[in-house]
Amino acid sequence: MTIVVFLIDSSASMAQKTYQGTAMLDVARSVVELILKQRVRDASARGDRYMLMSFEEFPINVKAGWRESQSIFQEQLKMLKPHGLTSFGAALGSALRFVNVNRLQTGIDNFGAGRYPFYIEPVVIISITDGNCLTCPQFGTVNEIKVAKPTTIGNEMIEEPFRWDQRLYSIVLRLGGNTPVGKVCPGMNIPSDNSPIDAMCVATGGRSYCVSSHKMLAICVESVVQKLQQQGIVLRFEKYGPDPILNSDRTNGIVENGSSKKNGELTSVGGKSFNSDNWHNVTCTVYSRASRSYPGHWPIPEAFWPDRSMVSLPPRKAHPVISFRCEPCEPLVCQDFPFDKYELEPSPLTRFILERKQPGVCWQVFVHNSSVVGSSPAPFGYLKAATNLSCVNLFIMPYNYPFLLPLIEEMKMDSKAKNSHSWRLRLEKYLATVPSYYVQPLKKAFTRLNISHPMLEPDQMQQYSYNILSYIAKVKHMAREEFESLCNTVAASLQISVPLISLVAVQKRTRLRDSRNIKRISAYNDMDSFHGFQVQVDIPKILIAPSLQFRNPFEIRRGRLFEQVQKMRINLMQQLNVGQIPIFEGGRPGTNIKLQHAEDLHNLPIGQMGNYQEYIKSLEAVGRGPLREVEPQAIRVHAFGNPFKIDKKTMTVDEVGEGNLLGTSPKVETSKKRLSSTGSGASSTDSSRPPRRKAGPLAADSLSQWRCRRRRRRSVSSYSSVTSLSDLELASHSSDLSPEDTRYGPSTSGLNGNLERKLNGDVHEKSPKRVASAGSQFSPVQKKSRLEGTSRLEESALKEKKLLLGKFVRKLVDAEKVMQSMEVKDLCIVDRRICLRYALREAKRFRRKALVDLIIKQLNQMLPDASINEDL
Repeated sequence: MTIVVFLIDSSASMAQKTYQGTAMLDVARSVVELILKQRVRDASARGDRYMLMSFEEFPINVKAGWRESQSIFQEQLKMLKPHGLTSFGAALGSALRFVNVNRLQTGIDNFGAGRYPFYIEPVVIISITDGNCLTCPQFGTVNEIKVAKPTTIGNEMIEEPFRWDQRLYSIVLRLGGNTPVGKVCPGMNIPSDNSPIDAMCVATGGRSYCVSSHKMLAICVESVVQKLQQQGIVLRFEKYGPDPILNSDRTNGIVENGSSKKNGELTSVGGKSFNSDNWHNVTCTVYSRASRSYPGHWPIPEAFWPDRSMVSLPPRKAHPVISFRCEPCEPLVCQDFPFDKYELEPSPLTRFILERKQPGVCWQVFVHNSSVVGSSPAPFGYLKAATNLSCVNLFIMPYNYPFLLPLIEEMKMDSKAKNSHSWRLRLEKYLATVPSYYVQPLKKAFTRLNISHPMLEPDQMQQYSYNILSYIAKVKHMAREEFESLCNTVAASLQISVPLISLVAVQKRTRLRDSRNIKRISAYNDMDSFHGFQVQVDIPKILIAPSLQFRNPFEIRRGRLFEQVQKMRINLMQQLNVGQIPIFEGGRPGTNIKLQHAEDLHNLPIGQMGNYQEYIKSLEAVGRGPLREVEPQAIRVHAFGNPFKIDKKTMTVDEVGEGNLLGTSPKVETSKKRLSSTGSGASSTDSSRPPRRKAGPLAADSLSQWRCRRRRRRSVSSYSSVTSLSDLELASHSSDLSPEDTRYGPSTSGLNGNLERKLNGDVHEKSPKRVASAGSQFSPVQKKSRLEGTSRLEESALKEKKLLLGKFVRKLVDAEKVMQSMEVKDLCIVDRRICLRYALREAKRFRRKALVDLIIKQLNQMLPDASINEDL
């Protein structure tokens, strides 16, 4: 979690207009909104906390602190007004004081017990100012920034007001009234501002941005967002001892290792020259990535030797000073012993190490005064270039690791060595030279190797006197009380409304008056304004929430009284859960809103419409997971076999599955599609597109299934093929109508019976003669079906009959026996014709010529010759 503090300059100079016509303060607001929008896209930024502070006096300048929500942040950002002075130092000091009070109560600074690079609370202060006329409450206009150190208890244990994981980035708006002449290119490097603000930013490990055009704002915001993603600590590296020996792989001035020595400078092949002194003293950031599976093991030692006789802890520096020797050493790493690895940001020191191109050599690092008084400090790690020479890493090992690791290697080679007297004496000698705050991490590491020693027991772990330990506990208790008081003060200051602007008394002036108005004006001269008299300058902007009209009828306008009464009745029914009143949607996840709440959703202020952070938190509160990534990471293809092989299981043709969008398995999706394609015929007819068939050869009755589907689609038309007895009756009625009657179609309501309407609107009953004459228009097969009166088979029974016929046709027996076993004489004429046609099709498919002749002969007895091959 990163704490982002926006320090906005609210001085009077921020009211000046830019060349675009907007005020400086409006530009600052737009920059804050751009940073928040880009930060929301990062999944790791969902736990960040945003604070808003101005350049006013503390604690009024805290607009959004520890307990204020994102909606209050947006509201206070839009309510900022330009007034006051540009007191940059005082505002920065109050911001650091407000942030550090939480560190004191949590004990994250870990005073006197080593400094763990992974145990941090990253804070990024983003200051947006115009940088004009820096002022100080005591000295007026100044040319440097003076940050007052907090006087509260506990802050005397550190020299600077900031910490090693707190950085300051300042965006200095140098937007004048004239349009800038310079050209802005995408991705260009924005220069730093030439002011004392830049020196303060560099001291904390950050930097400043001099923005002279509105086109630079997007580049600047992108750079700041990238810095926010790089969590880490700031360390100061100092060279100790002589310079390293130059590489010996150059002959007669010819470059053989990418560098050459000329005039005391190290010059690279690309032409860049590095001064021999600029890498001796470097302040750079060490990235502490929180995405690792383990946080870390070893601390950076303190700059003093812990002793029980100490009365108080000496103050530490904000950035630890780490010295390094340029003597080449072999990097030591034990396989079963833990170590920490951190990456250094690009700096003159890292460039110098990478230019030497020696990844197999390391430089040991140590902290002065970290060992016993009178002895030289022992190394606790080393600097080493990566194998591919892409970066420089800081390896943090246990204190005095060159003495400890050989003992571990000896114990691994001979498991009985740890029980020997000489080995335990050397281990005891090592523990006596290690600071006491290393005992706990050493005990955890030795437990993995099954090593124990009396010096690692809890009774030997007390490292300071009782006075120091009680003072540290008192600091935590006092900081907790101060934290609560500051949060309450901020909450109370936000409740104070903005006072109205009162008129300023102006001295009266004598002027000529009209003689007709002398008496009237003189009468008003004796009137004085009463106490507290104020004149309101602006028209009040009072927005009445729609939900208030459901509770207070006096807020309803006269013209909307009848409409509102109906809404109030529905809202009351919802409150009482009476009747089938629908539950509205659109509120926060997990809540059922009423009508009064639904009215408020469409009348939200603009400042609350974009409150996306609260929506995400409410999603997680009801148990719903976070949203998927905007740009999900590609699934890594297996590294074995052919890397260009296509996975055919996940291939789909001319369709997009919903399962892939939601991250489900493609196998489940394929199974669902197969189930839908092999479902009932009714479900397949309801869909707008035909179902996908199963892979493999076509079924025996696939053609008849296709014809059935085609008939169902055309059943709306009166000229579709007749497949049932009811269709025959309907066709008989429609075919007997005269052209005048058929223009209007048959009645579909079912209420009028056999009534039909003519053009003149008269209603008459159908003539029985017409109904009787309808039989003359039937085909011979349809007439015979109506005369026999045999009922049709159901679709499932007809399908089983076809399957049985297919089995008979495929049997290698005499054709006449097959005809006898078909048993189609008991069927109606329509089903008999369908079955015989299916048997004829199957006989032709299996080349049963004799059976084909018999089936055609039987069909000729039923139908004319012209209709045998119909629909085949």
